[in-house]
Amino acid sequence: MSNIDVAKEVAKLYATQEGREFLRGGRDKKAPVVICESSDLVSDVLRRVMNHDTEGALVVFAQSDDLRFINIRPAFGGEDASLSSQLVGYETQIGMLYDTAAATGEKRFHLGSVWNRDSVATIPQLAAATS
Repeated sequence: MSNIDVAKEVAKLYATQEGREFLRGGRDKKAPVVICESSDLVSDVLRRVMNHDTEGALVVFAQSDDLRFINIRPAFGGEDASLSSQLVGYETQIGMLYDTAAATGEKRFHLGSVWNRDSVATIPQLAAATS
């Protein structure tokens, strides 16, 4: 599935109330949806997310002809990302991060200090949005 196909699928999700709620996922309405390749490095995706004037984004990519979603956001006030999540190396591919979540059941990953504070990547539940 090409990035254009991914963008079309995201547009279809925006066409429904349930899809819009899933894509927002509790984030600021200005938070962007960033489309990338599964082989893109976490560091490259973080740079793209940080180019927007928001804190956080929903990252979308295709893997095995299915959409995959990862929320990237700063740790919430009082949340210590390093205590309850695996630290992800910046040279890790974004698809590998998702595969690790699928294999281990871990849904939260520590991305180090981004936005001048600890940041996390979380894997949202997809069933309702992709069916």
